[in-house]
Amino acid sequence: MSLEPSQHGAISRNTRYGYYMVQIPSNFAAQQNTTTGNEIAAYVQDWANRLSGEGWEFYRIDTMGMTEVPGCLGGLFGGQSTHTQYSIMTFRRLK
Repeated sequence: MSLEPSQHGAISRNTRYGYYMVQIPSNFAAQQNTTTGNEIAAYVQDWANRLSGEGWEFYRIDTMGMTEVPGCLGGLFGGQSTHTQYSIMTFRRLK
């Protein structure tokens, strides 16, 4: 499957919004006993505040999965497919 947008059923180019996506790290790391419990929220807030200065409005967060299959040599040597979940922050602004 291609990661390129499909041309079939494509939305008209006269859309009302432009969109900007930011991939959130799949795992956050912190030293034990040093967390305050809001590190991930602070990360999202930092992005939202940074992009709002450029006219972007925080819209939503989605989770998407991607499966990576081994290449020819990896398959020959027993490589397994791996599935990873990613979170994507979406921002939008009027065109």
